[in-house]
Amino acid sequence: MIKKISIVNFKAIKDCLNLPLQPFTAFIGNNGSGKSSVMEAMRTLHLCLTKNIEEAFAIWGGLDKVRNYHALQDEATVSQFGFKQKHQPITFWLEAELNGKKYEYQVAFNLSLNDDYYIVENEELHCNGQVMFATNAIDNNGNSFCQLYIAADGAREFTHKSNTLLLSLTDGNPHLLHQDVAAFREYVLNWQFLYMNAHDMGKPVMQNRLTKNIRLEYDGRNIAEYILWIRAQGQEYLDSIVQKMIFVLPYIKQIQPNIQETFNREVELLLHETHDKSKPLPGWLLSSGTLRILALLSLFDTPKPPSVLFVDEIENGLDPRTIGLLLNEIRNETTASKMQVVITTHSPYLLDLLPIESIIATDKRVDYCKYHIPATEERLKVWIEKFTPGRLFTTGKFSR
Repeated sequence: MIKKISIVNFKAIKDCLNLPLQPFTAFIGNNGSGKSSVMEAMRTLHLCLTKNIEEAFAIWGGLDKVRNYHALQDEATVSQFGFKQKHQPITFWLEAELNGKKYEYQVAFNLSLNDDYYIVENEELHCNGQVMFATNAIDNNGNSFCQLYIAADGAREFTHKSNTLLLSLTDGNPHLLHQDVAAFREYVLNWQFLYMNAHDMGKPVMQNRLTKNIRLEYDGRNIAEYILWIRAQGQEYLDSIVQKMIFVLPYIKQIQPNIQETFNREVELLLHETHDKSKPLPGWLLSSGTLRILALLSLFDTPKPPSVLFVDEIENGLDPRTIGLLLNEIRNETTASKMQVVITTHSPYLLDLLPIESIIATDKRVDYCKYHIPATEERLKVWIEKFTPGRLFTTGKFSR
């Protein structure tokens, strides 16, 4: 699991250093306070691995658009490796525990002096205190110098294009096939992000016939195909999901994906009700809450659960009873160490169901965001003994 993270110069974040995460962590705060920026930073790193750096930052309009304005320097500087910069980089750092080993990974993204191309200014991976690899930009022509400490014949040095993460090259580079590097890469690739758009989730989607392993998309739009894939792994997985859905929607008889033999071979979602004369309801007629809880429950009953699940504004569209079911599922998964869950929320009701130790509060100051942990603050000890987290949040006691 991710133990700590640091983020510098990304979106609303000037610097967020050594922020500890729990097996289940909830970020709370007012609009614009930076709670989603932490999740978006991790998603950007994930996209750099699954896609490439340009596509990862393109969702924000480019690195220059998402960079915090504090990164601008009065004049250009030259790093010790020869890279000339007019902005401080966007930096992500995380400490994770995986298979009994402690990993530390750091990466710094920047642009060339004239903003023409992306540069990975620095990238390092450590395992149990030992350096696995370290790479640094050495000039403004897109070259990086890498020192690899895991080669069988000792340290190895080489140069490579600095617009690519070295961690993303472990798939095909024989020098980077060390089991610790590969394990960490696979761990990050297995992160799952959800910001569900219920408007698109119920619509049929064209079946993906390029891969056998289907992942739920960030916006949830391929939920029908994902349920189809889950059913293919074993009917018992889908049956378990349906049984949990019946707890909050007792009129449900069955949920089934269906392949339409249309020109595009689309997959649709059909909900069958217990009423004998009712026709199957297509996905686009289901409520947003039904689609959202189906997507969330499917990730807890999948044969291939994510290593870390990030969900933005998890309570949207869900009634209190459904929120209770969802939190029970999250507790079961995190207690069994099957996955780590990180969420953002505005819901006082949801907060009241959480232990105070799981909460990280965010505040927006004049020119930066502040992150703090209420459970560790002396000023809040008396209040925590008397009031629930939701009450403290709505009355502003978490604000500093």
